[in-house]
Amino acid sequence: MHEAQNVLSDKLKRAATEVRIGGIYSHYKRPTETYRVVNLAVTESDDEVCVVYEAQYGERLMFVRPLTSWLDTVERDGVPVDRFTLLE
Repeated sequence: MHEAQNVLSDKLKRAATEVRIGGIYSHYKRPTETYRVVNLAVTESDDEVCVVYEAQYGERLMFVRPLTSWLDTVERDGVPVDRFTLLE
């Protein structure tokens, strides 16, 4: 059973304060290959908020990643870094 639409809408609004829709981001593994956030969405199976984003290189594939993963800090060469960094 899904949460009420007003609850889901509130989740998406809160997420939009943490991720810029239309923003261009880099990923820590390949900082020269960028991604544009297309929108935020809710998974059908468990109402998890996800980021929908498009590669700005190659065939411009679309991807979906849970918001919690998008906002994660990861370790790179022993240093904590953001998984995605807003460029513009």
